[in-house]
Amino acid sequence: MIDILALSGVFGSGKQFAFEALGLLVLILVVAGGAHSIKAHMREGAGSGITSVLLTIVHAALLAMAFAIAAGVVAWAHQHNMDQQAPNSVVQPWSQ
Repeated sequence: MIDILALSGVFGSGKQFAFEALGLLVLILVVAGGAHSIKAHMREGAGSGITSVLLTIVHAALLAMAFAIAAGVVAWAHQHNMDQQAPNSVVQPWSQ
């Protein structure tokens, strides 16, 4: 079996994978937004380019904050044992 050291532990936990996916999305967003800002600056002027850069930064920050809020809610639910399944007490006639 070939062990690729660069990828070892990438899928170690769901939370780690989610953070890596978020980082990749934010990186793609910043690169694409930067390219669009340069194109807008060359085509329409400095004001449009600056507006595009600011909107890219705000969008990346909102994406990161939304993920942080979701992670906080999941951690809170886990801390209060809300992530455990309730026992199923429904009587099903075909299981008897």
